[in-house]
Amino acid sequence: MNKLVKLLIALLLVLTATFANARVSSVKFAPPVFWNVFEVTATKSNVLLKWVVTEYNNKIFYIQHSYNGTDWEDIDSVKSKNSPLTLDDYYYTHINKHEGRHYYRVKQIDIDMNRTGFSKVLTVTLKKEKLSADKAGISFAPNPATDQVRIVNNDGSDDSYSGAKIYDLSGRLVADKKLQKYTNTITITDLPDGIYIARVENNDGTTFTQKFIKQ
Repeated sequence: MNKLVKLLIALLLVLTATFANARVSSVKFAPPVFWNVFEVTATKSNVLLKWVVTEYNNKIFYIQHSYNGTDWEDIDSVKSKNSPLTLDDYYYTHINKHEGRHYYRVKQIDIDMNRTGFSKVLTVTLKKEKLSADKAGISFAPNPATDQVRIVNNDGSDDSYSGAKIYDLSGRLVADKKLQKYTNTITITDLPDGIYIARVENNDGTTFTQKFIKQ
């Protein structure tokens, strides 16, 4: 076998090995999620996130929220369907009562937990909700409060309320209080100190929200 033949065989072996490594690397480093669609839609009382993805080796999604686009917080998680070569639709509703600009993205983590990826970042602007009960001059007292807050109608009426849902500033539901007829007091002793948003429902079906401080 002359030198030219040996050289051609060696070159062929190198090219074969290079091509094989390229194929393995392309599979190994293929992204576990392809983001086909990512949308964020705001309503008066919540923000709806929708993403459509093609997944491979994905484990879980984390819904992330930010007030400034820099500091991110995980607000919830959604388990992956992990159906390779199919399009999967996902939906998540974030209860958000806070006016201003909000940033959202979805973070994914693959099964071996070594790699993560992100959707693009989308923003929505929420405007303050206009509530009919505001015209009646409804407020909480005392505010700040320690153990209880009392629903006060500044027009002097004695309305009764069926319940109150309390959210922290991230929009997470932290308490769901049932109120007896003609009871306008909410016990908050089990809540950590901080700022909260309460949505109170009147027995006639009307609702209103009020920010209060627990200290």
